[in-house]
Amino acid sequence: MIRENSTIKQEELAKIIGKSLRTVKTRMIKMQEKGLITRKNGKRNGEWKIL
Repeated sequence: MIRENSTIKQEELAKIIGKSLRTVKTRMIKMQEKGLITRKNGKRNGEWKIL
């Protein structure tokens, strides 16, 4: 989903995949810690980048 829409919000992602917002946030934090994804240009107007 991030590859298709790099500006997707975590709330939208949670709705699409049928998981809770908390689950999505936790998994994305873990992915950031592992260096798999990063966030560019801040929280509000930023975008996700897959490394």
